[in-house]
Amino acid sequence: MVAKTLAMSIVIHGEAVRFNRGKSRPDDFDFKYMRGYDGKVYPYVSSQCFKKYWREALQSQPSPVIRQGRNQAFTLGDPITFVDDDLFGYMVAGADADEESDESEATETTDAVDDVLERVAFQPEVLKQGGKPYLNQLLISESLPDYLRTKLTSDEQEAITNANDEQEAITNAKDKKDKKDKKLTEEVLEILLKSLNEALGDKDLSGDQRFGRTKPSRDQKAKIDSGKTASVASVNRKLLLDFFKREMEQDKPQDTKRRTAAVRMHALVAFSGIRTARDFQTFARDTPYNGEFAVINPNEIGIYSGWMKSRILIEAHRIGKFYVGKNLDILPDQTKGSTIEKKTNPYSRKAEDVSFVRLPEQDRTSRLQAIVQALADVGNRQGPASGALHDGSLRPKAFIAAMMTCADSPFDSVWIGSNDRPHLDTDRLKNVLSDWGDLFLDKRIYVGLFVDGERSDKTRVEKVISEAGFQPIVGLPRTILLQLAKEVAA
Repeated sequence: MVAKTLAMSIVIHGEAVRFNRGKSRPDDFDFKYMRGYDGKVYPYVSSQCFKKYWREALQSQPSPVIRQGRNQAFTLGDPITFVDDDLFGYMVAGADADEESDESEATETTDAVDDVLERVAFQPEVLKQGGKPYLNQLLISESLPDYLRTKLTSDEQEAITNANDEQEAITNAKDKKDKKDKKLTEEVLEILLKSLNEALGDKDLSGDQRFGRTKPSRDQKAKIDSGKTASVASVNRKLLLDFFKREMEQDKPQDTKRRTAAVRMHALVAFSGIRTARDFQTFARDTPYNGEFAVINPNEIGIYSGWMKSRILIEAHRIGKFYVGKNLDILPDQTKGSTIEKKTNPYSRKAEDVSFVRLPEQDRTSRLQAIVQALADVGNRQGPASGALHDGSLRPKAFIAAMMTCADSPFDSVWIGSNDRPHLDTDRLKNVLSDWGDLFLDKRIYVGLFVDGERSDKTRVEKVISEAGFQPIVGLPRTILLQLAKEVAA
């Protein structure tokens, strides 16, 4: 399959900003930078930082973030449901399913809580011997079974009592023909699972020594006390499995799933109009100017001004296409009824087939359009980056883009720096269009020029692109980005 990619080069500007913090050292700047051959400081913004704001500009519901332990955080890893998982990738390392994990979102809507509980809910296969051993245990008069029965209505309690009486009658029958094994009905199985699943999100479940010796550990108690739905549910699930270990199957280890991002970019590196400085703050409210009660923050911070550029490559042919299996994009239980296709595994040296699923073409196209529009809307929701202090906009101030048939971008060298502001070098652009001519998917070249540019800039760029045999689409940056979003799949 021929690669279909959107190649871009963008330019942003920061005035007295500090987009990324670096190491704090008394004899150096505390923002991220690299030092050039000339000895000068060249600040940069990591791609991780930029992609955070870009991701937040998507209009779709974001994938929930899970925290596990102190130093692990990852998204749900469900690219069929969540657009950002598809576009920006993830890695969910294989682990035992009973390892507790926390939902990192500070607030949980009703839908989010329901989603969390649905992910950890008990399924029919967890019940041994079709649920009969658990049915028997649920009706025993002990603290935990008594409490679980309170999760059921009176009709449901009567239904499981009748089912248990029927099973006992079969066991005690004298006639062999009456001892024939009889499965529990679907209705009874649903009631048994309800008794468990209704208790998952209950932070009081482990109170009053209901679990006897299987009481929560100190860490588990802390997770319950946090009140976070994911934490409470994961602890309760493990406690229930341990308590009913003879009646229920233990969770099996989960396989690793990973997806490399379809949206790729390099760090934004300053290349023009660079100025650096150290700043400090004072607290001098309600005090005389330079009075004895004025407080000076002794920790100087670094700030900078400058133009930065980066290359971006959006692999359109990979959007909405997911390989199925261990260490691949999704696991088999995530296909959600999609049609399974097969092809030679591109990640293996062996000539073996691998399964994959694809979203409908319309959905894949809409996701490509959504990520381009999000680039035009960076900052619309959350405001500028580092909004608390020395904020600055990461919205592109200029760009050039085209659809390609290769997984590479040709536009790295077209922006030239200066002491004031950069410009698009038309001689270099002419050479790029000539050298890469056979690798363009179509003849459209999109260029967003600086808002404070001159009309002659637009005329000159359009002329160079036209003379090279391409169609120029040139204008103001956000206007052209939004046009690109509409036409990118055409």
